[in-house]
Amino acid sequence: MKNLFESSFSWLLSDYSNHNFFCERDIVWTLQKYILGEIKDKQLPFSLFNEWPMEPKKQYADLVIGAKTSVEQFKPEEILEVKYEPDRNRKIFLKTKFPVVSLKEFKKDIDRVSDFVRKGTVEAGYCLFVDEGGYYKEDHAALKDAERVSSDNNGPVFYLFKFRSGATNADAAP
Repeated sequence: MKNLFESSFSWLLSDYSNHNFFCERDIVWTLQKYILGEIKDKQLPFSLFNEWPMEPKKQYADLVIGAKTSVEQFKPEEILEVKYEPDRNRKIFLKTKFPVVSLKEFKKDIDRVSDFVRKGTVEAGYCLFVDEGGYYKEDHAALKDAERVSSDNNGPVFYLFKFRSGATNADAAP
């Protein structure tokens, strides 16, 4: 199952220039469409949901994957949280909009996803930060343990945190 989220990240990076994103939800929706297509085309026994409640009266997960079952019986096995910082050079945004992403808030997502994996709520968790204009290329403490992937010097930078049950922190985040 981990291949679904991870393959969607690779696909998005390679296909990024074919999309025009405006907000975080655009990226989540694009990944959701891609993964649903993979599940259908390959006839995989999984379900994918967005905005899934992980705890009563708590924040929802952007995307979750689990064994195919009814919505009422569904139990997430993998979770994804996404953050998106648009390119600050795009003329469609007011300069006062930036920064969109608070690294402090992203760190809370990272900690929350890590806790879900550590507690056994899910088997694996991912936090993906898409930095479209490369604004956060400088060393930031909140991103120091992330796997950093980019297609070229002018494209987006993906910061990816991975957490797996039974893995140490060194194993979980590259």
